[in-house]
Amino acid sequence: MPKDKRLYLLLLGIPFATLVGGMSFARGTPSKAPVPLASPLLAPPVAPLPLQTPGIFPLPSLQPVMVPTPLTTPTAPATPSTRPSAATLPTPVGNWLKPAPGAVTNPFGNGYWYFGVYRGGHTGIDIKAPTGTPVKAPTAGKVVYIHRLANMRYGFYVVIAHAQGYYTLHAHLSRIQVRLGQQLQQGDVIGAVGTSGAAGYPHLHFEVLNQIPQRDGAWGYSYICPQRPGVEGLRTYNFVGRSVQTMDHIVRIRNQRCTHVPLRQTLKYYNPEQFYPDPERQSWEPENQPANEERKYQRTQAKPAAR
Repeated sequence: MPKDKRLYLLLLGIPFATLVGGMSFARGTPSKAPVPLASPLLAPPVAPLPLQTPGIFPLPSLQPVMVPTPLTTPTAPATPSTRPSAATLPTPVGNWLKPAPGAVTNPFGNGYWYFGVYRGGHTGIDIKAPTGTPVKAPTAGKVVYIHRLANMRYGFYVVIAHAQGYYTLHAHLSRIQVRLGQQLQQGDVIGAVGTSGAAGYPHLHFEVLNQIPQRDGAWGYSYICPQRPGVEGLRTYNFVGRSVQTMDHIVRIRNQRCTHVPLRQTLKYYNPEQFYPDPERQSWEPENQPANEERKYQRTQAKPAAR
């Protein structure tokens, strides 16, 4: 900077003596005259470039942007139970094993006469097989209940909990070969066919239901009385051909009368024949009489001959 500390301003390309808005440049102090707005240097040196000029891109028209929201599946309100509700349980048709070999002699929902008493609404199926025939787990699961009293209606029986909220009950066993809490794979032996409990001939009573049945459950039939129910009663208590049956009460003999007995738990029974493939499966008619049921029962209840 010069020693005299005076300010010099140089505009390149403009003659030094050119007037700029009434201001002249020369050696000395600058003029303090205002710069007119109409000064030629404030205007663009060239015409404005059109928006479509190559290299210059127009702004897009501003339209409202719709942001897609992710699709969500509505969920049902939380329930106290962590297991799926029985109404929504999927049926793994054909994925299970038949728990014992043999013919089905008493179908799901069947009603028939048994030693002078009408039994209606069979809650499972009966598979006829010789005593000692192995009974196998129809699919993987865990043993959650074992009954070892032979004198009750089901006799020796085992309950297994399976995936998807199903339970299976295996009754009238001659022996039990599992322990409580044991994890089972499909095909593991859990016991053997027998006649323990109220069984008139060797067979496996096999049930599929939505929870462990309590002692006041259906116990094989929804209706056990000396008289056959009327037309409406047959529709209610016999359900041959149905895939599922909900039960909140049973009918039993109480003081020589047929009495409605409410259950402490609502049970949902599933037709076991829909869970496994069976080439010998038949179309059932109502009131199918199981083979040798009544004759065998009368013989086992006969009194010993007097000496």
